Amino acid sequence: MEYRDAEKDDAYSSVQCVEAACRFVERNHAEDNWHLHLELFDPHEPFDCPQAYLDAYDDQWDGPPTTCPDYAPLDRDRDTPKAVDHLRRAYAATITMNDRKLGQLFDMMDRFSMWDDTAVILTTDHGYLLGEHGLWAKNYMQCYDELVHLPLIVRYPGATPGRRQALTGAIDIMPTILEMHGARDIPESVMGKSIVPLLKEDGHHHDGLLFGYFGREVNMTDGVHTYHRMPTPNSTCDFHFTDLNMVDPCSVLKAELGTHLKHSNGIPHFRITRQSVLPQGCDGHHLIYSLENDPNHNRAVHDDKLESELTKKLRMLLQEADAPECQYRRLAIEQSAEQSVAQRRGKPRA
Repeated sequence: MEYRDAEKDDAYSSVQCVEAACRFVERNHAEDNWHLHLELFDPHEPFDCPQAYLDAYDDQWDGPPTTCPDYAPLDRDRDTPKAVDHLRRAYAATITMNDRKLGQLFDMMDRFSMWDDTAVILTTDHGYLLGEHGLWAKNYMQCYDELVHLPLIVRYPGATPGRRQALTGAIDIMPTILEMHGARDIPESVMGKSIVPLLKEDGHHHDGLLFGYFGREVNMTDGVHTYHRMPTPNSTCDFHFTDLNMVDPCSVLKAELGTHLKHSNGIPHFRITRQSVLPQGCDGHHLIYSLENDPNHNRAVHDDKLESELTKKLRMLLQEADAPECQYRRLAIEQSAEQSVAQRRGKPRA
C-alpha cells in the first residue's frame, strides 16, 4: 500500500484540483466560449496541510492530533482555549495552502493575457463555525450569519471595480453564467437573476431571499434584517423526491406518487411526510436580527410591528417560490385567498 507524503502540497485533493485546472487553461486558453467549474474541497475538516503552513501561523499546539471538530457544542473539558485556537490556525493554514495554489492559476491567466475576455467567479456553499456561539461546524444550529452570508467575488471584463450593496444569492450564479455566455432564453422557472448589470453599476436586485434547511425553520433576509420563522410544535412538512435512493425503503412504501408540485411541469414524483425539527438550542420563538447592528446574530430584536412586516415579506417569497401548502401550515402563516384556490385546483391526482 502506498501512503501520501503529508508534507507535499500535491498530496492534497484541493491542490490537485487546481493543478488540473491549470492544465485545462494551458490547453484551452486560446479557445472561446468554454466554462470551467473548479470546486475545491478545502477548507474543510479535517484541516490538514503541510506543517510549513501551520508554522506560518505560529501554531503552538502540543496536544494529540486534532484537525476535525465534532458537529456539536464546544466541550468545556476538551475544547480548551488553546485547542480552539489550534483548530482556527489549522483552518487558516488550509486556506493559505489553497490561496497559494489559486495564485498559480491566476498567474497563468496573466501569462496568457486572459483577463480581458475571461470572467472569474469566487464563491462558496456555506460557512463554518470555529467556536463562535460556542459551537463547532454547521447544519444543526440556527442559520447564523457566519454560516449563510456567502462571499461573492467576480472579475468580469468591463466591470466597474468596487463593492456592491445589492442583495444577491447563490440562486443568481446560474443565470449570471448563462448571460455571460450570451444565453437569451433563461427559463421562467429560474428565480435567480443575473448580476451582470450590477458588475457595471450597483442597484436594486432582490427584495428578499429565502434560505435554510429542509424541515427546519424557514429563514429570509431583506438585506437589513434576517428573520428566522420557527415551525409550530409537532408540525410536519412534505418531502418531494424522484430518486428512491434518497429515502429508506420503508418510507418509499408509504410515499404518494403524483404531480404534487406546480413547478414539476407535470412530471410525477413522490411525496412523504416528515416531522418538523427545531435548530439545536432554539425554543420555538421566531428570531429577528439586525444585520447592521448585530451581524453575528448575538442579540435578537423584539419588535411586533417589525415581525409583522417581515412575515409579510416571508409570505411573498414563499408565494414566489410556489411553496406547498404544508409550509404555510407548519409556519402558521396565512395564505392569500387566490393562492389557496390555486392550490386546491392543483390537488394531486390519485
